[in-house]
Amino acid sequence: MRIYGNSRGYTLIEAMIALASLAVLASIFPLVFSAMDHSEKVEGTSPMEVELFFQQVGMEIHEAIDLSTSGGKLLVHKFNGNTVSFSLADGIIRRKVDGRGNVWMLQKVRDVDFLLLGQGVKINIIGRGGRIYERVFVPFAPEER
Repeated sequence: MRIYGNSRGYTLIEAMIALASLAVLASIFPLVFSAMDHSEKVEGTSPMEVELFFQQVGMEIHEAIDLSTSGGKLLVHKFNGNTVSFSLADGIIRRKVDGRGNVWMLQKVRDVDFLLLGQGVKINIIGRGGRIYERVFVPFAPEER
């Protein structure tokens, strides 16, 4: 009995291995490009980081009984007696509670302005890349008893 080898083409197993290796390469391709594309992060402030900053500041302001500005700082006077300040130093917006601590809230910032508007505050941020972000916050009114 004589067994002949298949020399006319690929077997099903060979085709499946080639397809699987192609799929692995295709899935790695986007990761390589995202690792190489950091132009916005290197140049300026990331919009996602600014949005996170605005959410965190918004939570502080919503707990405020009074807002004020002093020397380029935003002062948030809270119900519990604490005063939270936000200020820009060396391209970083920092948060302090009662003058203590030094939490980095947002980095790669060229300038920040805190403008009081009646009961609320408007925050304007200019990132290092020159992009402008702004948001208006109003504290919740305390409950009347």
